[in-house]
Parts: sequence; structure tokens; C-alpha cells
Amino acid sequence: MATAGESAAGPAAPGDWPDDPAGPGTPVAHSAAEVTELAGGTATVSELTARQSVCRACPRLVAWREHVAVTRRRAFRGERYWGRPVPGWGSDRPRLLIVGLAPAAHGGNRTGRIFTGDRSGDFLFASLYRCGFAVQPTSVAAGDGQRLVDARMVAAVRCAPPDNKPEPAERDACAPWLAAELRLVTADLRAIVCLGGFAWQAI
Repeated sequence: MATAGESAAGPAAPGDWPDDPAGPGTPVAHSAAEVTELAGGTATVSELTARQSVCRACPRLVAWREHVAVTRRRAFRGERYWGRPVPGWGSDRPRLLIVGLAPAAHGGNRTGRIFTGDRSGDFLFASLYRCGFAVQPTSVAAGDGQRLVDARMVAAVRCAPPDNKPEPAERDACAPWLAAELRLVTADLRAIVCLGGFAWQAI
């Protein structure tokens, strides 16, 4: 099995990443209609994150996230990129839900975990750690020991978009994943923190 630190171009295959939620048999959505079907038919959080992580419903986003995974930023040239949709992660029964816009091209799209490996994550995880919602103050890569406590993180759009700007049709195509996640994790939910107007509108 490859590790996140290996030098290899292209997105990770399902099951070929630390803590990968998906496997070769995970069903893949290739259209907005299939997203609706697969999200609506999901009974568990683990099944949902697996299905989110292999989605191919938005051609522009698929092309961009995979292009970034191949070309890579110079600072990360020796690293392997995740290059797939970044699923929600954290507690399955959170009290706090944090919602962002989308993964960063060289952050979550590289590490496979939302808000991980970029400057916004550095600030966010340090804050969560101080408040008791994270077990360590940094989050740099999958498998680094970071764990959220009574909290969960998701993105309104699960793929890194060009110029960090998803199109309305892409937001709408991704919405059933978010709706399904809310359905599955709201039993103990007390607060939702939206990071930005796009996330607020999505919620």
C-alpha cells in the first residue's frame, strides 16, 4: 500500500491511502442524479464518506483536482496527492459541525482531509485544540494522529475548484452529500459554524 509521503503522480486509488474510507467496490456517482441516489440511499456515516470520496459527478472539478495532483506545487513535488473528493471527517455524533467552502488545491486535495495541510487549517486546528475539540494543535496529513472530539468538519463542495470558486451547478450537485451528512450526524448536534458566505448559503 502506498503512503501519503510517497512520490507518485496522480490521484490515490480507492483503498490506497492512510485511513481511506473507500475501497475498489465503493459505488461511484458520475452525475448529479447519481449523487442524489447514492447519498439518499446511505445508511451510515462510514458508507457516506466512502461514497463521497470517489464521486466523479462534476467534470470540471474532476479534471482540476486530478490535474493538480499530477502537476503538484513545487513545495510538495515529492509528495503524493490525494486528488479525490475530500469527505467529511471527525465524530459520527458531533456536538459541533464546521462547514467550509471546498478543499484547498494543495491542502485538502493533497492530504485527503479537509482543512489539513494549509494555513487556514493551522489556525483552525490550533483553536479547536485550545477549546478541547481536537487532540493536537496541528493537522498536517492523514494518519498524523489528529482526531476531532465531539466535532466534525465538512465542505459544501467536496472537490478543490479552480480559483477556489465552485460554480452554482457544482454546489447543487454536491448538495445531496451535505444533506445526507446532516441527516446522519445531527442526533447530538448543538451548533454549526459556517466559515464564509458560501458555506452559510449551502447550509
